[in-house]
Amino acid sequence: MRVENDCRTGNFAVLALCILPACCWAQIQDQDALDKIVVTATRLESSVRDAARSVSVVKKERIQVSTQQLGLDEALAGIPGLYMQNRFNLAQDLRISLRGFGARSSFGIRGIKVVVDGIPESLPDGQAGVDSIDLGSAQRIEVLRGPASSLYGNASGGVISVTGELGSATPYIEGRLAGGEHGYSQMQLKSAGKMGLTDYLISISRTEIDGYRDHADARGSVLNSRLAIPFSDDDKLTFALNLTDQPEADDPGGINAAQATAARSSARAENVRFDTGESLEQQRFGVVYERKRAAGVLTLRNYYAWRDFANKLPFVGGGSVDLDRFFSGFGA
Repeated sequence: MRVENDCRTGNFAVLALCILPACCWAQIQDQDALDKIVVTATRLESSVRDAARSVSVVKKERIQVSTQQLGLDEALAGIPGLYMQNRFNLAQDLRISLRGFGARSSFGIRGIKVVVDGIPESLPDGQAGVDSIDLGSAQRIEVLRGPASSLYGNASGGVISVTGELGSATPYIEGRLAGGEHGYSQMQLKSAGKMGLTDYLISISRTEIDGYRDHADARGSVLNSRLAIPFSDDDKLTFALNLTDQPEADDPGGINAAQATAARSSARAENVRFDTGESLEQQRFGVVYERKRAAGVLTLRNYYAWRDFANKLPFVGGGSVDLDRFFSGFGA
């Protein structure tokens, strides 16, 4: 009787070993049925599973849903190799390190190229800014790491490519209102749709925040719009316009341990004395032409940008930075 039970147990084990691979194969088949993720930052559209490059894709839901939309770090947290230090000071950009590149920059973003709707957001001197990126109308963000970033020129550290929304078959108007502590408020009005075959998007947002610390007020508005005109199934011309007005972004500065213990939310005395902070006005216009071919996609771009930047520094006797720039470019 005992021997018979052992045989039955052995048969059950053999049966389990036969069923287990079949279940695993069924799960693999179910995984193959998931939505296909296509990456475009690699220059040639391909599945994220087939791309022989280190690339991550963040979709609209993660960018726009349940976030304050105050910085890229909210959407890009958890991307492998990407570290973003947010000092919650809108007078100073995020510090971004991508596989170590950019870590030595004391302010601003260097060594990493930022592209919005196919148009470089990085300045000609190599420094990138993220003040004018409208996260409320971003459809997807792709992060390209490693040597493949050389496809975008002098961006040895990597590429952050932001793609904005375009119209859907059914036109819509969407509003967003958010608020919180420390005087935080954000309002956005967005409209998108189709006029015939033409896709359009226009988004206007306004952000205000007083900040946790003294002398940390910030105000800013962004208008972002896109217009895509298809000439055929393989040809498309896209116009992109972005207007940024940030008249106030105060800088409370750094304080020592004793001052932080006595008054944690206080500002550095010199920063208050010299009224440190920055203001920014930027206008960017670009045209991107895309033509699908058997060997890939031919892309032509032409863009123009006007940037007026002013920054007061806490130097003895005063100090300031005043940059009024115009630059343009084209590429293929």
